[in-house]
Amino acid sequence: MNGHTVHPVTTDSEPSLTNSYLLLMASSKGLTLKDFNWINSKCRSIAKMERHGIHETHLRNELYVLGVYAFRHFHNADMPTDILHPSLNPQEVSASGAAVV
Repeated sequence: MNGHTVHPVTTDSEPSLTNSYLLLMASSKGLTLKDFNWINSKCRSIAKMERHGIHETHLRNELYVLGVYAFRHFHNADMPTDILHPSLNPQEVSASGAAVV
């Protein structure tokens, strides 16, 4: 060739069995394509933070928020005002932050 190196093009958008299954489950259970794309993006950014040596506590917090987001959006609920109380059932919270049963 003319001295230029040709690199194969790969994308994250190539279909796979897992992505197809998740999209099928998402569409039948409440997640939208926008939710699915945000979850994918968040997973990639968390992995990137981990490669760069993020502190374990911060990594756990990021994974927690990802889980809360996926859980709440799966059930067509917005993010809770208090991330530490992600339940779908509204609960009274005492002054100490504990849920009142």
